Order: sequence, then structure tokens, then C-alpha cells
Amino acid sequence: MQKQTNTVLTPASFIRSNFIIFLGFLGGQIALMIISVIMVDEAYINYQDTAEIYFYAVPLAAVLCFFGGNFIYRQKLNSNTVSNTLRKKVANFQTAALLRYAFIEASALLGIVIFITTQNLYYLLIAMVMVLYFITLKPTKNLIEKDIHFSLEQRREFQKLNQPIE
Repeated sequence: MQKQTNTVLTPASFIRSNFIIFLGFLGGQIALMIISVIMVDEAYINYQDTAEIYFYAVPLAAVLCFFGGNFIYRQKLNSNTVSNTLRKKVANFQTAALLRYAFIEASALLGIVIFITTQNLYYLLIAMVMVLYFITLKPTKNLIEKDIHFSLEQRREFQKLNQPIE
């Protein structure tokens, strides 16, 4: 006989689960960055190799992922309507955050892979900038409250960290 557990979603558990997801994304980027530095024997830095396609593609991808991720994040959060329940709004936030994380991580991983391929630290530097930006996206209670368009009643409900979200 299977034991069925019903987990209750509270603001505290929602924040915690988002933070764990964030750490997973961050850990993957940092781990690959460390592995790439260990793998590459003779790394160099060259800011003047403009004939190489990656010289333009990697920074362009970083800029597009930065703006694209933030645009999609805002669009997804702005789709919350006043009539949406708190549960729908936090689910919408989680989806928006995951999409933004994926965009930022994609550009960082591209920089790391191109660094492994070319051994040019220029690409690793771009990846590091994206990882540093990613760190600023850490989901906190204040960030969630600021970004989700809560009604006054929903904001009060979200303040009660251990009460179930309806």
C-alpha cells in the first residue's frame, strides 16, 4: 500500500523551494566553470581576435539572454491579474523565475563551453559576469513581494510564512 503525503504550500516552503532551485542552477554553473579551469592547460586572454566568430557571438548571446530573460520575466509577472489567487500568482512567479534563470544560465554555459574550446579567458570572463548577475537574482521574500503584484489581502497572507497558501 502506498503512503500518500499531501504537502502544504506555505510562503516559507515556497521561498525555500525557489531558493533550492536557484542553488541548483548556480551550482551547475560554478561547477562547470571550475571544471573548465582545471581542464584547460594553457589559457590566455585575447581581446583583439575580432576575426573569430565567437568574439561577437558570446557577448551578443549574453546581452540577448540578459534582456530576453528579464523581458519574459516581466511579461509573465505582468500577466497576473487582480483576480488571480495567491497560489496562481506564486506559481506564475516560479515559472517566470525559472525562465529567467534558464536564459542567464544558457549564456554563462555558452561562455564556458567556448572557453574550453578556444582556451581564451575572454569568454570565461563573460561567463563570470553572467554568474555574478545570476547571484543577484537570489529569490528572497522581499524580492518576491516586490515583483508579484499582490493585493493588500494577498500581501498579508504571504506575510504569514507558515500558513497554507490558498
